[in-house]
Amino acid sequence: MSRTRRCIRLTNDIFCLSFSLLAAIWLRYENLDSAGITFFLWLMPVSVLAGLRIFAFLGLYRRSVRFTSIPDLVAIFMAVISLSIVKMFLLLATPQIVFSRAIFIIDWVLGLFPIGFSRVTPRVLSSLTDFEPVRKMVYGEVRNRPKRVLIYGARRAGESVAPEIRGNEQFPYSIVGFLDDDSRKLGSIIHGAEVLGEKLTKLHSWIIRGL
Repeated sequence: MSRTRRCIRLTNDIFCLSFSLLAAIWLRYENLDSAGITFFLWLMPVSVLAGLRIFAFLGLYRRSVRFTSIPDLVAIFMAVISLSIVKMFLLLATPQIVFSRAIFIIDWVLGLFPIGFSRVTPRVLSSLTDFEPVRKMVYGEVRNRPKRVLIYGARRAGESVAPEIRGNEQFPYSIVGFLDDDSRKLGSIIHGAEVLGEKLTKLHSWIIRGL
């Protein structure tokens, strides 16, 4: 990962962690008085430093946001809940500071969504290039007319090939559909392309029809 992208992620996480804590205090007490602001200023440095350390330990800064998947979201969930536990123990270790523990529950929810959203958004935006109008806006007009292709197999391997073809401007191909002999998949849509037939012997007729 480049230094610029790392700095952007660090800045994003610092903002999200600070915002979620401040918003949690405000939502719990429906105001921000001097005591609430003092509590925020006391806990914010610990929250940010501990949060960044936990995120780094769980590999959040080594994960590609372009290919964010379920394991990445699980890592984000574990990181945010671990940070909440650390802050809870810190509050228990300082009994002279009296504040509602509900703040940490609200803080966990408010922190989970923006941090998760910031990781999912690049994946969603990149997947929009699967649609031809968006693809043209991002990559421009293709000089040569894209070749129409059929993907052999609608199982895991075929499903992984389709997004790679559509998400790479270097591949001048247009996916017509999938070929698979599983009758249960006939007519289903995978990554915007239809499973065209249940018998591979029909391939010749599809070619004659111009598919």
